[in-house]
Amino acid sequence: MQVFTSIVLLVCLSLTSYCQTDSVVVAEKDSGINIIEADSVFEVQNQKPHSPTKASIFSAVVPGLGQIYNKKYWKLPIIYGGIGFAVYSANQTRKQYLSTRKEYVTTFKNDPNDLQLSGLQTSYEESRKTSERLYIIAGLLYVLNIVDASVDAHLFDFDVSNDLSL
Repeated sequence: MQVFTSIVLLVCLSLTSYCQTDSVVVAEKDSGINIIEADSVFEVQNQKPHSPTKASIFSAVVPGLGQIYNKKYWKLPIIYGGIGFAVYSANQTRKQYLSTRKEYVTTFKNDPNDLQLSGLQTSYEESRKTSERLYIIAGLLYVLNIVDASVDAHLFDFDVSNDLSL
């Protein structure tokens, strides 16, 4: 284990030292060549980009947190309303399924030839299927929340002004 840790440490140190090499930018001006240090150019371009990975992870941990990171606050009621409604409806149909199934089992124990049995069986099977579909819809809305946060983060710096000329 110590050998593995040592190898990982050496690789990390070599990568950081490789990435920290000083570089210069060469620019031609008229007939001469000017050398500009990269630090001055780097400071201008060293803004932290809006991270799609970070937005996706935030939305995966807590639905809607990626939208907050992307400053799209208006999407929060849609996300929580959709997922909440799907889960609430799934739980209600699950309760209906369990009560109808219990009624079916009780009726079957009392009289296995009762004419109500086929209707009860159809009813509890339909409520089970509906409940499962609603849980799947809630899961899809959760995944859609993550995808939306990632796409919004990718397009965060996209220019949508009226002047789109080159």
